[in-house]
Amino acid sequence: LVTPAWSANLIINGDFEAGNTGFITDYTYNGNHSTQTSPDLRVGGGEYTVWTNPSLVHNLWADYTDHTSGTGNMLIVNAAFESDLTVWQPAVDVVVTPGANYRFSYWLANCYTANPASVASTINGTPMGTATAPTNTGDWLLVSYDWNAGAASTATIKLVETTTNTAAGADLTIDDISLLE
Repeated sequence: LVTPAWSANLIINGDFEAGNTGFITDYTYNGNHSTQTSPDLRVGGGEYTVWTNPSLVHNLWADYTDHTSGTGNMLIVNAAFESDLTVWQPAVDVVVTPGANYRFSYWLANCYTANPASVASTINGTPMGTATAPTNTGDWLLVSYDWNAGAASTATIKLVETTTNTAAGADLTIDDISLLE
């Protein structure tokens, strides 16, 4: 078997080390990382943050670190009470080569034991697939899809949470998003 030599990652800040930048979302940013013992200080339903550990931003979430290095940031999302909201999308469409083959991937984990999150991926509106976070909190799952650009010269990539937070759960973390040619 021949393994393709992939290009550099075309996603800006896919590892979230630059913080809350380079992407857009339908969720509301909550940058409060002080003590999370009071309900009004933690990341609530329909909110997200970029930080190092889910347990530091919500007192009911699991204690684990990012996928990249174990010391960096990740996207941490508290599910909304409605489904089909965009969790992550590049702030600017990614420039691609028409006709080229690409691999889109990211790492997904569950930060609360109830109701693991499901995340649908689309590129230019075409469904790539849906992944469900592992039941065990903090277990990272690699999600990967191959895509051909066809006539497209840009890629609009979206990660959409399809699970509804009915009272608890569907809370997730994402790290190391990449698009490689």
